[in-house]
Amino acid sequence: IWNIRNRTLGFQKIFAVSMPHRTDKRDYLALMAHVSGLDITAVDGVNGSLMHPHAIPSSFTEGGSGTYGCWRAHLNIYQRMLREQIQSALIFEDDADWDVFLRAQMTEFARGTRYITNSTTPLHSPYGDDWDILTIGHTGVDNKPARDGGYWITENDPTVIAESRRGWSRKPDLTVPALSGPHTRLVHTVRRMTGTASYAISLRGASRVLYDQTMLPNAAAIDVALSNMCRLERWTPNFCIGSYPMLIGRYRAAGPKVKDSD
Repeated sequence: IWNIRNRTLGFQKIFAVSMPHRTDKRDYLALMAHVSGLDITAVDGVNGSLMHPHAIPSSFTEGGSGTYGCWRAHLNIYQRMLREQIQSALIFEDDADWDVFLRAQMTEFARGTRYITNSTTPLHSPYGDDWDILTIGHTGVDNKPARDGGYWITENDPTVIAESRRGWSRKPDLTVPALSGPHTRLVHTVRRMTGTASYAISLRGASRVLYDQTMLPNAAAIDVALSNMCRLERWTPNFCIGSYPMLIGRYRAAGPKVKDSD
């Protein structure tokens, strides 16, 4: 588990999706990576308006050029993982923001993922060897119904976002007293998710998502596509594991809101 102390948080690679013209956001990422001791590889975002119509799946009926471009940029990373046999990757979008205690957070998160997947030593990954998607930078998740005991609970976590700031609509069922609390963090199997500021994907997960989005009529905005794969359990009951609240947030610079997203 101590491989999380390395410069890629225990993953083989860290990628950050960023449009080539957003040098300002690459500046932010470079500074945060330097302070956090991370090696982050920038991956060019895709201008969806320049995508050839033949490259857009016919089942992709909703969303504009920004949605297409974002979807394609993430798929380009999956394609690269298969081509280069990258066993695991942490993916950031270029507005991701994280706590200075990220390594400590990820270490506790890894204990949770190993518990959820019932992983035992020896392990190739500090997060266990039986996962596809680890969603840590969402804007809302919910849990699987009737999954008793499938939670790793960390109480009194001072890095948990205040309840008053949890404005997202999608939340897990926290009616069980042990799951609630102003400073309680959960690791659990995810039923649905919103947002992809950051998530990790294994080589196995990358191949499955690439197949689902290109060989089957399931193409959709990338967070919807991943959420559908979490919900439908086409591959495994623990396809998506996540943290609630999230570990990775979004950075908003001072100035016009139009600069926030591409």
